[in-house]
Amino acid sequence: MTILPRPPNYQFKPLTHQFDDGFGTMADAFNEAALRLDRSCEDTHFINESLPIAYLYRHAIELYLKAIVVVLHRHLQIPFGQNPPSGAPQIRIGEKWFPFTRVHNVADLYHHFDEVLTKYVAQLQSNCVTDWSTISTDLARWVAAVADVDRQSTFFRYPGAGDAVKGDFKESSIADIWARMGSDDPPRKAFVELDANDEVVGAFRIELSQIETAKEVLRKAANELAAIHFAFRCDVTGGM
Repeated sequence: MTILPRPPNYQFKPLTHQFDDGFGTMADAFNEAALRLDRSCEDTHFINESLPIAYLYRHAIELYLKAIVVVLHRHLQIPFGQNPPSGAPQIRIGEKWFPFTRVHNVADLYHHFDEVLTKYVAQLQSNCVTDWSTISTDLARWVAAVADVDRQSTFFRYPGAGDAVKGDFKESSIADIWARMGSDDPPRKAFVELDANDEVVGAFRIELSQIETAKEVLRKAANELAAIHFAFRCDVTGGM
């Protein structure tokens, strides 16, 4: 007889009572916020909407990876580094261990997760219903793409590097703006600055941010990790 995993009771407890210190519940909240905002923007858009949506997905990815790492270490009784203070969660990068508070690169987090899962998959599988070998092979590629864009978890939050591709308005010219306003073209928005003599000194047209493309990868990675995290919490921690 197959014993089904317990339901995710962790969702109804304070962060301080959870097996993974609350990382998973916070990840669920950020991912849900991203999904809801994403869906609402299908009907009603606002300027630079992709930035906050992308950040919410990106932070959910980081939190999911941290949650799963904690579950793996604690369930399998794998120590965090040599002498971690009070058993505080850590990640190994190369030959060194770093506390969670100092690690935001999702590629480093994924590498540690994948390394531990690969090494202990037989032990994990021995008392689980879930087949952990079914994790999508695309996940590593998606996470690597996210890390390539945002290694410090700041790209979507602050102006700076990459500003040319972040915003929805692009510098343009009157000629280019008119060329995009043919009778069969969809409605477009543009902003034109004039000087005291009504001469054009600046022209800007709206064009969806290149972040819109990256957002699709972020969504896929976050949703895949949400499913993996849910399975871990039901099947590994007994819903705790």
